[in-house]
Amino acid sequence: MSKPHPLLIQPDECNTSSLLSLWAYLLPDLGEVLGLSPFGDWFLLGTKGSVDRIDLLEGRVDQVAGSVSEFRDLLSTVVGADSLLYAGLVDSLCRNGVLRRSGQCYTYRLHPRLGGQIHHSNILIGDLAVWQMICAQLHPQIDSAPASAVFAGLQVDDGGGIIVRWQTGD
Repeated sequence: MSKPHPLLIQPDECNTSSLLSLWAYLLPDLGEVLGLSPFGDWFLLGTKGSVDRIDLLEGRVDQVAGSVSEFRDLLSTVVGADSLLYAGLVDSLCRNGVLRRSGQCYTYRLHPRLGGQIHHSNILIGDLAVWQMICAQLHPQIDSAPASAVFAGLQVDDGGGIIVRWQTGD
């Protein structure tokens, strides 16, 4: 197999089995982990040989390639690396001294689904495991919020769980 893309976080960099289990509500048949994006998105070998992504920005699963070979080919292009690994944004962050270390990923101060921007000023380095736990708890709450709900803040319960607070016009 060819050498992986340098921005692709390798599975041995974190405890993928426990972290991936956080996303079982989205993808009950969790496949083999091929790697993660610098923002923590998962790339998994699907049951039919496709490559699926758990998208931490949108909180959904989508197929990104029909095979591992197609996935590697896609990552070897500028457009593919930018689309799947945010290569251009990561390059810009690195040029500005925002460098990811092992066990870390790029995160958002305020998640874009809660109103944050995809902009340098809203991006920081965080612990990969913590970011996975936060996003895995945020998305179901965002998805189940009433259409009229406006984000009002976050709180942490006694067990360490994230609770999204909403204001509604009702």
